[in-house]
Amino acid sequence: MERSPANPATSPDPDTSILTGRGLFRTTPYAEECPSLAYRPDIDGLRAIAVLAVVAYHAFPHRVEGGFVGVDIFFVISGYLISRILFSQIEEHRFRFSEFYKRRIVRLFPALIAVIATCSAVGWLVLLPHEFAQLGRHVAASSAFVANLALWSEAGYFDNAASGKPLLHLWSLGIEEQFYIVWPILLGLLWKGPARLFRLTLLLAGGSFLYSLHATYTDPVAAYYSPFSRWFELMAGGLSGYSSRHRTGKHNPFPNLQATLGAVLILLALLLVNERRPFPGGWVMLPVGGALLLISAGPRAWLNRTLLSHPVAVGIGLISYPLYLWHWPILSFANILTENSTTGSFRLLLVGISGLLALITHLALEKPVKAVRESAFKPLVAALGLLFLLALPISSGHLPPRNNTGGLDAITTAIGDWEFPRHLEPFRVAGQNFHRTGRGQRTVLLIGDSHLEQYSPRIVNILDASKESQSVVFATFGGCPPLPIGTEIGSKCPDLRRAAMAYATRPEIATIVIGAAWNLYLDANANNPYLLHHAGGSFPLNTPEGVSVALRLLEGYLRSFPADKKRFLLIDNPAGNDFSPAGRLIGNRLAGTLRLSEAFRSVPAKESQLALRHRMIDLARDTGTLVIDPFPVLCTPEGCRTTTANGTPIYKDSGHLRPFFVREAADYLDIILQ
Repeated sequence: MERSPANPATSPDPDTSILTGRGLFRTTPYAEECPSLAYRPDIDGLRAIAVLAVVAYHAFPHRVEGGFVGVDIFFVISGYLISRILFSQIEEHRFRFSEFYKRRIVRLFPALIAVIATCSAVGWLVLLPHEFAQLGRHVAASSAFVANLALWSEAGYFDNAASGKPLLHLWSLGIEEQFYIVWPILLGLLWKGPARLFRLTLLLAGGSFLYSLHATYTDPVAAYYSPFSRWFELMAGGLSGYSSRHRTGKHNPFPNLQATLGAVLILLALLLVNERRPFPGGWVMLPVGGALLLISAGPRAWLNRTLLSHPVAVGIGLISYPLYLWHWPILSFANILTENSTTGSFRLLLVGISGLLALITHLALEKPVKAVRESAFKPLVAALGLLFLLALPISSGHLPPRNNTGGLDAITTAIGDWEFPRHLEPFRVAGQNFHRTGRGQRTVLLIGDSHLEQYSPRIVNILDASKESQSVVFATFGGCPPLPIGTEIGSKCPDLRRAAMAYATRPEIATIVIGAAWNLYLDANANNPYLLHHAGGSFPLNTPEGVSVALRLLEGYLRSFPADKKRFLLIDNPAGNDFSPAGRLIGNRLAGTLRLSEAFRSVPAKESQLALRHRMIDLARDTGTLVIDPFPVLCTPEGCRTTTANGTPIYKDSGHLRPFFVREAADYLDIILQ
């Protein structure tokens, strides 16, 4: 996945290979104009390591957990090569904005256009309406090089999984291009001599790094997608490029030591960094520092001249940009079509196909376009512009995909059906976002995640119709259960729990309701990836031992509330893939027409969820806590409902009930307002 927020990777910017050598890597005008900027095959080899790490992470995320740090290696390389050229041309008064951006367009657009156009065509063939509309938004954002900003705005609990976004990986290309729109302008306007340029770069890089550190812990999504939290990595490469330019002819006394240390840092990044680490944060300095050391060691360091300059490494580095562009859409579409059932050997085959497409793209597209650089500029701009214009009706739904018949609009409607926090008033408690409805002194406090938030439509309706004066406060956030369980949005959860516990002691709080997606977190048979963090240890919740520890902790949590408060424990509603509206599709996405199945309006309750329900009921009884149980309304001995009598889905996804159904049928919740 995107590293998550998505944990995506970055693009090996093709403009970082504009310094080329002999043979297959023919001299370019830049090298001719700037003889001191000699081609370094070891940098192409470093790009090969970066792209292979990224591809391996995307194909085998549980085996190469730290592979996404390839993004940071690429940023450093790109900053080094491009900034070195910029410094050289600005210092020698040869820099022209038009030429700089024209070269970038000729480098970037050919492979990018091919990949975006292919994704659009395949998306029309196989995606559902809501998926195709999202792809349209991503095509438009990628064509305008703002994919990182678009993904940033989408990030949230109900955002689609990263594996379902074929163009997710273009976020990093957006960051690089935003940098290279701003960077030459800043350098050109503020140029006052080489030393001033170095100090300016150092100052801006330091500010970006400090912001990145702050955002990593306060707003992880911003830290990942914001250009300001990533630009220091490109500037770090730029500083290295400046130093190498101005130390030409000076002897490097420890090149082998530098290169070895750099390789060790990158290896440590691959081994130690993972999705559970706060990233970028301080951890980003492992890949950034490693890349800087390898680059600054120079081409004569043993590791650089033997391993990184090996023809195989250089060849992979040469096609790293199209390889990056192709590999993620292929893996993503395969995941969409096979519903996460791809085997390791099949994913290896997909990587091989990506490599073949990358080689074809380089030989049949990038090299011919490069040969006619001047005449290719305008057609490339026009082609990407057309893709942008085509994406607009796709994103608005006016240009639907092929699979747009057979009642699929019911699925699109269901998937997008969510009302929290609509109709609620936001307010802050100890720096956390709470929401409330009603104006009475007597207050009901709800503590939990989105499986409590889903009931807000019924609560709002009851309070609007009630003559009694009372309020309901939601101390909730999607993905934040009232237990220290590590979730994908878990960084803010501890602070939210602490704020909720403190708020529960207020005198106006008469009733406390605890609820969460228990069937997601505590069903040991669900093979979930969550960990319970308690007493300095981590307990896997896909084991009976982990579930038992969690239930004991929940028991203590329920007992910790003031005795004068009425307490309720909300049992989770039945959940699973069989309840998802999209799971009711039949047909092959590649052939024929998809339609809704009418055969499964109910599914059997899972034995493991029924067992968990009984354990939680017993736990509530032992602690003097009242129980709210949705099973009698949602289930019969024959099975649990997935639709209404007329076939309308009552679930938004695999676990969340839709607002209309909650308003009409969730009367089991009314007891909290009595």
